[in-house]
Amino acid sequence: MKDISFYEKSSEWRRSLGKGLFKVHFREKEGKGHAVCGRKEGSCKVHYDNHNPHESFFRHIWEDSPEFIFQTFGVLALSVTAGKLLSSSKKSS
Repeated sequence: MKDISFYEKSSEWRRSLGKGLFKVHFREKEGKGHAVCGRKEGSCKVHYDNHNPHESFFRHIWEDSPEFIFQTFGVLALSVTAGKLLSSSKKSS
């Protein structure tokens, strides 16, 4: 297992985003590897997705992270519902 310094110095990996806001993420520039590293301990775990999001974002979301779609729609639905509730309570005051 490689640590975070390997990915920071590597020309084959670049910083990225991913699940786990308190983690540091790296993606292979050419490939499907995704390294997720702990900020404090510096250790990293690598997994391989079906698609690299830097090459095919929507395929990656659809096949590798479908929960992102449901979470996004859930947040939107809650926002719309909260907006309607706040709007109706202001009208009745």
